[in-house]
Amino acid sequence: MNNENLADFACRIYAHKNIERLSRQLQDHHYANINIILWLCWLDNEEIHLHQTALDEGIDLIGEITGEIVTLLRHAREQTIKIGGFSRTQEQVIGKNILQAEIAVEKILLERLQEMTNKLKKIQDAGTDPLSLFDYLLSLRVPEPAATAGELLNAERQANPEGLKS
Repeated sequence: MNNENLADFACRIYAHKNIERLSRQLQDHHYANINIILWLCWLDNEEIHLHQTALDEGIDLIGEITGEIVTLLRHAREQTIKIGGFSRTQEQVIGKNILQAEIAVEKILLERLQEMTNKLKKIQDAGTDPLSLFDYLLSLRVPEPAATAGELLNAERQANPEGLKS
């Protein structure tokens, strides 16, 4: 167990191309929430065992904000370029500022997931079948959820620097 906070963990591992690629594929093809994926990888990395009902609680906690605010910010970035009317430099400045707003919202959502996790750790007994990335992928009807979860968790472990759990 590393006691690394979720937001730092998420930023660190998402910077690795394999994690980003796999997460985006799941988002694009199966409507996966990347923050939920990163949270579940963090739970694995930190050896935190929550009951499977925590998945629904996590999705409920951040799902609407992700669906509304973050999606709108992404769309605004895309539209700035698509619509035109700005110089390339102006597009870059606007895009960078919108991206910063998106990152700020994502960080708050990750902090909410960590706060929820800390509360649930105190009151939940994970039992014999704790929550895992596999459960989320299965709920999304991802083909071969065990293989996909294994690929993501292996990529996450490879992204960990020496000295952190792998």
